[in-house]
Amino acid sequence: MDMNTNTGTSQQLGEQSTREKMFDILNLSVPVLMGIFIFFNPFPHITAIKEICFYSSFFIVLFLFYFKKVDFSFKSPLTLPFALFVIWVFIGLFFALDKENSIHDFLAHLLKYLAIYYILINVFNSKKSFVLFSWIIIVSGGIFSIGGIIYFYIISGNPISSRMGFPDIASINNVGIINLFPFLLSLKHFTKESKLHQKVMLLVVLAGTLVGMLMSQTIGALLGIIFSLVILFFYNKKSVIIFLLLLVFTIGFLPVKNRLTPSAVGDKLYRDERVRIWNTYFKIIKDQ
Repeated sequence: MDMNTNTGTSQQLGEQSTREKMFDILNLSVPVLMGIFIFFNPFPHITAIKEICFYSSFFIVLFLFYFKKVDFSFKSPLTLPFALFVIWVFIGLFFALDKENSIHDFLAHLLKYLAIYYILINVFNSKKSFVLFSWIIIVSGGIFSIGGIIYFYIISGNPISSRMGFPDIASINNVGIINLFPFLLSLKHFTKESKLHQKVMLLVVLAGTLVGMLMSQTIGALLGIIFSLVILFFYNKKSVIIFLLLLVFTIGFLPVKNRLTPSAVGDKLYRDERVRIWNTYFKIIKDQ
């Protein structure tokens, strides 16, 4: 009788240990899958990989949450603004002219992006994991920018004077914006990193993403750099100095000197259709 009891207890302990190991593996798999998703996010024609990674992570988190094996929290400074925005959009669905597409965008885009955000802040919730997360973005952005430059100007044979963009992959504006965040992260890490090989890697990414933004001549990316550097100046003047030196050095080797002068930038802004639209909005608001 005692032997049977001991055998049953051992089996229960074994099954419990197996379940715990399964839950541990699932918990570890979520940051891996989301890391792969973030890494491949800028690249085209690999939607299947990104979708598999996201939906696998999503259902694993639901599974772990159901069995109370994950500490998942919606606590964030953005939770209230997100909630208000979702409510506003949901109410707007009843007044949409194209309800079918509006509902699709509400579910497939807005709610999906919110799910991505909350999964990321829950799985990369420590300083060490957040640094790893930023390195994933840096490496991904560096490969995208440098690979894009090689593909556009060398493989495709486009003249060096043309704006870099890929109509069948990513628009000129998207190319510029995609390069912005990896550039800022690389700049931040470069001032803190002490290892030589990592500094060299960051310098390569800095140069590649900066060239990508300059060659795309995206106003949004350039304005993003300016405003970001203004903020960085009050916290890390070294980052701003490094950027200015890199900018001068890079412009010296690029055929964009005449297009980056104050008069050229001002003329571009004046002729830009979006600026005219914004000006119209401003006048309408002013008249009201």
